[in-house]
Amino acid sequence: MEVSIEHTTPKGLIDYVVRFTHLTRPMRTIVYRAPNEGAAVELAVELLQQSAMSDWMLLDVVTMEESIARRGGIR
Repeated sequence: MEVSIEHTTPKGLIDYVVRFTHLTRPMRTIVYRAPNEGAAVELAVELLQQSAMSDWMLLDVVTMEESIARRGGIR
């Protein structure tokens, strides 16, 4: 069975890789599908307002393509 590593994002949305950091825990990464970077940041800030994320901080927001390029093409 062949497995495809290609992903298809619905029209009008962009995949954003959002990284969160914490002083005593490993970094967390979440992928948000949003129409633009501002909307992805808003979703991340919403998450940070939840009590379970109170000690976490937003590290960065990049498109999926930028994230893959940073890792030398590795997903």
